[in-house]
Amino acid sequence: RLQELFHGILDVLVKSNNSLSGRRAELILLKMQELHEEGRMRVPPSFGTFKKVLDCWANTSEAGAAQRAEDLLSLAEKLYGAGDTNMRPDLEGYISVITAWSSSYSSEAPERIQKHLTTIKKRRAEGDTIFKMNDRIYAALIQAYANSGRENSASTALSIFEATPEDMRTTPVYNALIQAQGGDSSKAEDLLQAMHHLYLMDGNDLVKPDVESFNSVLQAWLRSGSPMTAWRCDGIFKRMQSLSSSGELNAKPNSRTFDLVISALAQDWGAELGKLDSYLSLLKQHYQSGECDCAPTVTSYTEAIKAWCRKDDDPRAFLRAKALLDEMHELAKDGVDSVR
Repeated sequence: RLQELFHGILDVLVKSNNSLSGRRAELILLKMQELHEEGRMRVPPSFGTFKKVLDCWANTSEAGAAQRAEDLLSLAEKLYGAGDTNMRPDLEGYISVITAWSSSYSSEAPERIQKHLTTIKKRRAEGDTIFKMNDRIYAALIQAYANSGRENSASTALSIFEATPEDMRTTPVYNALIQAQGGDSSKAEDLLQAMHHLYLMDGNDLVKPDVESFNSVLQAWLRSGSPMTAWRCDGIFKRMQSLSSSGELNAKPNSRTFDLVISALAQDWGAELGKLDSYLSLLKQHYQSGECDCAPTVTSYTEAIKAWCRKDDDPRAFLRAKALLDEMHELAKDGVDSVR
């Protein structure tokens, strides 16, 4: 019963995406081991328990999360090698660590993932048929290059994509490839258009664009430095609303979408700040109507405040910036943690 209780808590942490979920999960794992050694918990932690902790590290943004996941997987491998059959790592465990590295922004992430790919291929060669490549692994490898900061990241990501089997070129793989384009907004838009064409014209449901597809294109525009960024981001947002309202795509804007569009408008010296305020107001409306994926964020408010502070030719600018700051405090008091 204790194990079920702890596993239930770990499951909640996995879904929470809390920045401290990995650290908290490790503390629970240590407590479970302690209780087992004291004879108060009959069954010791298995790799199933380890895997839940690995998922927490994969979902957290805490610095060093990928290395902590790596160390935990290494411990499981050593315990299994020493004869503990309950600690045999499975494919999902390796994918959790691969996912952690893919979002780590570490320059060594691609090599770390390649090391695990070698292990996966070895396990399959040994007869473990569950160990095989899938679209999540290809997406993670592409994303690792996208986040690595290397000069050749876009071309390497494209090479990986081209080597990906057709039936594994799914939405997550395309999304990772879009992210790998950096500030090449034209290429990012072309990839999104290709996805939409394959889905709409060819009936390929595997590449149906989602909100992350559009957010990745918005990110490319924000990185592009183009004077058209604010105008284009505004247009993409409206397209997302239209496609979502019509039911053609599940591309309804979320908090990340608002962050990107508001940032684009705030960084455009010629943008009308009234439009920026309209986006903030719309974001609050979505959230107050019960849409939890549209929670106001520190990013949106900070960008808006900075934009108003730069407008020194308007006597109302400082008052508007102060009003937005007060609004953040009120939202925080109301329990909106994303603005803290």
